Amino acid sequence: LFENKGRNSDFQALDKLLERLNDESTNKEKLVDDLLAFLAPITHPERLGKPNSQIEYTEDEVRIAQLADKYTTSDGYIFDEHDIISDEGDAYVTPHMGHSHWIGKDSLSDKEKVAAQAYTKEKGILPPSPDADVKANPTGDSAAAIYNRVKGEKRIPLVRLPYMVEHTVEVKNGNLIIPHKDHYHNIKFAWFDDHTYKAPNGYT
Repeated sequence: LFENKGRNSDFQALDKLLERLNDESTNKEKLVDDLLAFLAPITHPERLGKPNSQIEYTEDEVRIAQLADKYTTSDGYIFDEHDIISDEGDAYVTPHMGHSHWIGKDSLSDKEKVAAQAYTKEKGILPPSPDADVKANPTGDSAAAIYNRVKGEKRIPLVRLPYMVEHTVEVKNGNLIIPHKDHYHNIKFAWFDDHTYKAPNGYT
């Protein structure tokens, strides 16, 4: 603040934040949100106007968020329910920079779960229906039957596919779930169909 010649109102706001920090009854999650919002225009003016999903938080900011029991990732993401783009039943998907995160609901704090449920209900973001798998495969063919029916092509080695899908730990609701340090990413099969991802050169 001194370096940026902060206004008196900025110093007053900082004093109030410090008072809340020393108050045991303070909602720590709300305090962290307010603290990050206060610091952003001072330390990271380039973030102004950007949605949370397009911000890569610093290690210090992530540690502050963790103190308030907020969900964070090693690539600089701090969970905000407003980032949710889909409910996959036992997980939420949120975009972050040029990828997306697969966030298990059991990884969220109780307050984050409540906020996420309220937001998805408000926005009409619903989990897959119980018969979603049947609709996706109405013939009921087994994976082996589909494999034997499909015309043989030059197969792509897993290591040539994007985002290290060879490390996939689960396939759920049309998503490959891939671990990355302390969190998970997802790759949708549909992204190959719509050419978001393309086969490497020499493969089809």
